[in-house]
Amino acid sequence: MQNAGKIFENAIKSSFPDYCVVIRLADPPQSFGQSEGLRFSNKNPCDYVAFDSLHRKFLTLELKSTKSSSFSIQRTKEEKSKMIKLHQIKALTEFAEHDHVIAGFIFNIRDEKNAVERTYFQYIGDFNQMMSELNKASCNEKDIIAYNAIEIHGEKKRTRYTWNADEFLNNITEE
Repeated sequence: MQNAGKIFENAIKSSFPDYCVVIRLADPPQSFGQSEGLRFSNKNPCDYVAFDSLHRKFLTLELKSTKSSSFSIQRTKEEKSKMIKLHQIKALTEFAEHDHVIAGFIFNIRDEKNAVERTYFQYIGDFNQMMSELNKASCNEKDIIAYNAIEIHGEKKRTRYTWNADEFLNNITEE
């Protein structure tokens, strides 16, 4: 059985329109065991890469989903077990330096009590500004909204959400 985060990832991927090529980067095997005995480990720079042929943009996306009210952020290499990892922040920041590349986080907040999900995209530049100005160990929905998050509208169809990725792509490629 898939966890809620993987269900969300699959829903996002299937929500992209046909004019996009979307690739999920496979998690390295060591990411599942979290073994301390590994000599080195590959770390994916992000969850998804996508090419939007309509807008001619390349997207690098890290997806985060939570049922709590916040996303923990790794600020030093010594910190472990944080939702948002330093290597992900670094990779997205480096991707964003290239022309025609859009890099950022897609944040999903699952309000299980009210059976509602809210989802936002935040450019990595806005995320980095938020991190430097707030100087907190985590960020929440209000934080990401205050730092220019773009809502991705969703619709629940029976038990699963579909996300309006077409509207999302139009919103982030207007610049």
